[in-house]
Amino acid sequence: MATAILAIVTLVAGYLIGSIMTAVKIAKSRAKDIRECGSGNAGSTNILRTFGWKWGLLCLFFDSLKGAVSAAIGIGVGYLALHLFPNVSFIEDLPT
Repeated sequence: MATAILAIVTLVAGYLIGSIMTAVKIAKSRAKDIRECGSGNAGSTNILRTFGWKWGLLCLFFDSLKGAVSAAIGIGVGYLALHLFPNVSFIEDLPT
């Protein structure tokens, strides 16, 4: 039961982190709507074309950071589950 709760919390956290649109946040800080500029795509390439390489690199960094943080949360929850249940095999074929 506790592992199911941990899995749900991990999925929700990853979804919420992934739903942050860094390109839109950067464009709003520059008083523009990136979805109405350039290609209309809210991504790092459109930020690069619209605002320059510094802002594009910043957007790419934060987009990559979102993925790294989500992966770190998943790894941390995995370690937590193994710490809470040390004698439980989460995959049936693995020996405990």
